[in-house]
Amino acid sequence: MGIRSIAAATLLICLLSIPVAGVDAPPGQEIVLDTSGTAITVVTHSTSSSIDDTPWTITATLSSDAAANGSSLSWETQICIHSGICFAPEKADLNPSSDNLTWTGSITPGLEHNYIRYRIFIHWPDGNNESVPSKSYGGKVWSECWIDTNLETGKVTQGGTCWSEEVVETPMVSAALAIGVLAAASLAYRGRIRYD
Repeated sequence: MGIRSIAAATLLICLLSIPVAGVDAPPGQEIVLDTSGTAITVVTHSTSSSIDDTPWTITATLSSDAAANGSSLSWETQICIHSGICFAPEKADLNPSSDNLTWTGSITPGLEHNYIRYRIFIHWPDGNNESVPSKSYGGKVWSECWIDTNLETGKVTQGGTCWSEEVVETPMVSAALAIGVLAAASLAYRGRIRYD
């Protein structure tokens, strides 16, 4: 394997090993989906944090008008794990109550998950769909054992209820530093090849 291939593989490993940082709220803090201005009147979470191999549930309530006209709900979820890797999003229908007002959905995260994020889709009777929020994800719940990396400082924070300490902060080599080291090594190697 050539030096370029080794450098590329090392860079990829560095980038994949960085946990995804939350930019929408402090790490560890749940975010209940904001549905203001939509046909969804309220969303609730079964718990404020999620647990490995344990179902986690949301409940969404439609307005009386939307429930009466036959509108329905589904959701899209994405699970991210401690290493920073996020699995492919999954879509599923929410289950309605008999009066069509209350809709529920559950997801069971696997081992070492870091957080679950989600959005909800309103399906109107005329065939149109509305995403809440319109882009990306608006709801989020962190695992009872979560990890967050500050990409500016490289500081890794562990939080939740299952670590040996409630919050543990450790320094980490930042992605920018790793990239710089690899770039310098590559340039030095090129120089050696050119001038030897």
